[in-house]
Amino acid sequence: MLSPQFVNGKDLRVEIGNLNKTGLFPEKIKTVGVKKEALQEAFLKGVESVPQGKGEGDDYVASEEEKKVPDSVFKFYNSIVQGTDPTPEEIAEMEKEKKTKTRPSGPSNEQMAYDMLKAGKSDDDFTKAFTARYGERGQKDAEFVKKRIAIYKKIAEKRIATETGTPAPTEAPEEAPEEAPAE
Repeated sequence: MLSPQFVNGKDLRVEIGNLNKTGLFPEKIKTVGVKKEALQEAFLKGVESVPQGKGEGDDYVASEEEKKVPDSVFKFYNSIVQGTDPTPEEIAEMEKEKKTKTRPSGPSNEQMAYDMLKAGKSDDDFTKAFTARYGERGQKDAEFVKKRIAIYKKIAEKRIATETGTPAPTEAPEEAPEEAPAE
């Protein structure tokens, strides 16, 4: 049997929700504010309390209650009961994969903006590069990309200014409206 630490908590809550929707229990299994260990135990007991059908193999006839329970609940139940905890080597490999997946390839957005500014790239070049980068991550909102470009360009400009000892470019302050001359 899988230990609770190796059971996907989100999937567990989804399947408990599916089990609760059957209406087979006088009280629903609570999922909010409950530790995963207790959730897993309640889920297993809930599935095991469903009256089973009769027969075996091809002659099996599901009970009326069993027919109300979605197949996904039984599949998830079986994955827990029949599953085994990963070995220490498998855990180490999973951790290694997790670290590799979260680290994006290539330079950071800040470094990319810095390199592009140093190379004198145009605004169109920035838009193309950042649109491609965010597109890889599933972000297609042009306004979002435009705001990100502005942020990273500003950071890169400050970095360049610090390196060269020149003041960073600033936005021009808005001019106050002229007052009418006093008569």
